Amino acid sequence: MKIRVSKRGIILRFIVFFLIIIFISPTNLIHYQSTNPKESFPSFQSDISDEKMSDYLSHVNSGLKPNTTNIGTVNCTLDLFSNKLIKGNSSQSNNGLIPTCAVYDNLDREMFVTNCCTDNILGINSTTNLPANWFNVGDAPQAIAFDYKNSDLYVANKGSSNITVINTEEKRVTSSISVGSGPDSLAYISSKNYLLVASSYGNSISVINTSTNLVTNTISSNSPSAIAYDPLNSMIYVANYAKNTVTTYNFDLTIKDVIDVGCGPAKLAIDTLDNSLFVVNEKSNNMSVISTISDKISNTIKLGNTPFGISYNPESKTIYVANFCSDNVYAINTSTYLINKIITVGLNPYGVTYNPINHEVYVMNEYTANISIINPLTESVIYSIDTGSGPQGGTYDSYNGFYYVSNAFSNFIYEINSAGNNILTKIGVGVGPSSITYDGYNKNLYVTNYDSNNISVINSSTQKDYLSINVGMGPSAATYDPVNHELYVVNEKSNSLSVISSTNNKVVSTLNVGKSPLSVTFDKSNGYIYTGNFATNNLSVINPSDNSLIENIGVGSGPQGVLFSPYNGDLYVINYISGTLDVLSSKTNNIIKSIYVGSGPEGISYNPQNRYIYITDENQNMVIVVNSTNNAIVGSVKVGNSPFRIGYDNSNSFLYVSNLRSGTISVISTFYYSNHIPKKSVSKLTEYDIVLFTLVTFGVLAITAIAAVIIIRRKQQKQN
Repeated sequence: MKIRVSKRGIILRFIVFFLIIIFISPTNLIHYQSTNPKESFPSFQSDISDEKMSDYLSHVNSGLKPNTTNIGTVNCTLDLFSNKLIKGNSSQSNNGLIPTCAVYDNLDREMFVTNCCTDNILGINSTTNLPANWFNVGDAPQAIAFDYKNSDLYVANKGSSNITVINTEEKRVTSSISVGSGPDSLAYISSKNYLLVASSYGNSISVINTSTNLVTNTISSNSPSAIAYDPLNSMIYVANYAKNTVTTYNFDLTIKDVIDVGCGPAKLAIDTLDNSLFVVNEKSNNMSVISTISDKISNTIKLGNTPFGISYNPESKTIYVANFCSDNVYAINTSTYLINKIITVGLNPYGVTYNPINHEVYVMNEYTANISIINPLTESVIYSIDTGSGPQGGTYDSYNGFYYVSNAFSNFIYEINSAGNNILTKIGVGVGPSSITYDGYNKNLYVTNYDSNNISVINSSTQKDYLSINVGMGPSAATYDPVNHELYVVNEKSNSLSVISSTNNKVVSTLNVGKSPLSVTFDKSNGYIYTGNFATNNLSVINPSDNSLIENIGVGSGPQGVLFSPYNGDLYVINYISGTLDVLSSKTNNIIKSIYVGSGPEGISYNPQNRYIYITDENQNMVIVVNSTNNAIVGSVKVGNSPFRIGYDNSNSFLYVSNLRSGTISVISTFYYSNHIPKKSVSKLTEYDIVLFTLVTFGVLAITAIAAVIIIRRKQQKQN
């Protein structure tokens, strides 16, 4: 039996079909996709409810305080020191920056190293030279001593003005002892169970009874920078840095003598066999040798630039002196006072310690965050131990899909697989890499090396540094202009802007800008280059067509970072000193809004998907989130210690935060922001979306009408 269908029924069916097509049109797919984020990213999800996120999105900043409400969490943390991926946010890691001094534990055969920047102690197994133990201590640990009687380590914390006591048998901190301000040096007297503490800020010497860990006496002393005890004559020696003297004390802490030495006596070492006291004079670059019998100077030895650390090897009768600014160690024969060898070590060697068991010398290199181990037989470095990582700048390479992070303290950059968030390799660059910029035109990475005053050019295909470009002094940041294929590098120390052609990798121009430029960006809307000048509190506007300075725009105090938003065509400037975010219109170059974002805004990044601005707050260990549609603060996300720079990865929509002091990368998913955009909101549609929607609508309507007419005519022909 044939079923007859009326013309009206056919038209109604096509109307229904048309409505279905409209409902699932591409415009709706664009705005309402991934409504259930757990289906796509089960392991990187926030526990924020729709209602709670809606409240955050409706928040409008008052301008008085930043909204520090936690609106999300870190998905995972990449520990750069161990290359381990930790679930969630982790501020604790085995990261040691600025190693200063060390002491040897002859019971456990471990060398314990103080890390001034990360406020912890690293224990190194002297047999394997591998990290064995970590202990958190006070602020800025500067000196360390070992009491073999009770197996205690005593750590002088210069920043918090106390002594942390660590029991090496129990592997835990057992006590904290308050002393004078700024403890610099320690001396242990085993015969009396005394620990002497020299505090340079407080101009005092404290005596601690190691049996009770109580301060039993305190005397005044003028700028004591170092203290040492001679067990043969029971005398105490104190270096007075500001007075250029060494004071000799009797055991009861009465003054016996005052000896004039070189300028800036910093450290002391005693040779009990030859009755000599060695004084390293930091400012006069020499060493005074004092007879402990006559208290007279017997010799003066010229050293390298800014000598600081000193240690004595009694077996070979060799004094080792670390020259901080020469990046080397002098090995000096104490019999002839001749330099046996000048040994190149890491950058800025601060402390040096002799290991009596394996007869090796450990040199703590402050800048490169590592320890050089010297073989006394060959007087050469035989091993190097990394103590930590200092991540700074980062960028995403769209060509190979990897994320790159600079490590300013070890002169290399990390290549990170953004799919698995693990370190693939390390690429050596110049000294003090601070930022990385990707050039999509030639597929190269450009690394600004702050301390070597050059740019390392890395081929992202081979992962090799194949070229070095000399620029101004202190290159701190760079930006790429895709229109003229040029790279713009700001040089903080020379107050200039270097222009590099990416076609031949040569400097084509150099311009003067404001003082201490730290940041630079390219404005796609007007084609201008903007530099953030930290010391002059302004932005320099550069016309790249002729590389001329157009004008200087005043902003907040200490502009640290500048960013362009392609969504609204505005410029965003973070000001470190005033703690504000200035929003500028690139059409008028005027400030249209200023927002207080926190006490230490350091880095800034933009997410084109949800149109949010992300700002790292170094002092509060968080990322501030700003909605660029209304320039209001949404909230914050807790990250690691001292977040420095932040970058966005287009491939996975993750944010990568470089945490300087914890040596980690915080990985934040931004999907939960865009997934909670209010549905069916016409205000969220851009002009492009409306045009696309209109074209699709009329296109589907036309096709439906034509199809309906054709079908009706065929039906009529069949009926006839």
